[in-house]
Amino acid sequence: MHERDTESATFGALADPSRRAVLRLLSEHPELTASQIAAAFHHIGRTAVSTHLRILREAGLVQERRQGRFRLYSLRPRPVQDAVNVLARLVATHSHQTHHRVEHPMRLTGG
Repeated sequence: MHERDTESATFGALADPSRRAVLRLLSEHPELTASQIAAAFHHIGRTAVSTHLRILREAGLVQERRQGRFRLYSLRPRPVQDAVNVLARLVATHSHQTHHRVEHPMRLTGG
């Protein structure tokens, strides 16, 4: 996956409040099963939790480890830190500009 694709997947996964709640829960525990995660969220069904975990896994934000018949999930902090770094660069770039008016409009492409 290319850097922009990875970044888009990360921010797409982080856009959902339920997925952010799952990540917060995983940040407090070394590993949890899907059942343990689902039990922590009464407003989200087990199927929805499984879908959220799949999206988080595909975005690289969580990893899955099989132990017998269980799947254990844990947080992968590196992609989260990468997202923080992207946002920090935006803030740093903005705060270091001497003016905020665009003299020559640029044509932007891409996502």
